[in-house]
Amino acid sequence: MTGTPAGPDDDPLQDTVAQLARSAGRRNQARSDRVADLLRLDDGVRDPDRRSEAARLCHTIAGSAGTFGDGMLADAARALQHVLESDEGDDAVLAALERFRATASARRPGGAGS
Repeated sequence: MTGTPAGPDDDPLQDTVAQLARSAGRRNQARSDRVADLLRLDDGVRDPDRRSEAARLCHTIAGSAGTFGDGMLADAARALQHVLESDEGDDAVLAALERFRATASARRPGGAGS
């Protein structure tokens, strides 16, 4: 055997996965901002097109976050998606949105989850 065995910090696959996770995190931040904008603008909570777009984004966020091990964000996005797709009223949407925003915010650089 020649050379020294690769340490955990020398694994190119780990580096690639970490890079993909950071990239997914940035995309999820942008998606999270878009969800908040859709539901905040001009009574967006009641607008069926905005609710539908926000639900699709939440579905994407839930899948991406789950893939990269962020179960809390995946759960919050999934919960908001389900409320948006249901007949629940504004209060339920706003409560799920607040949980989602708090969870997403904690994942930002400098946030509580950093």
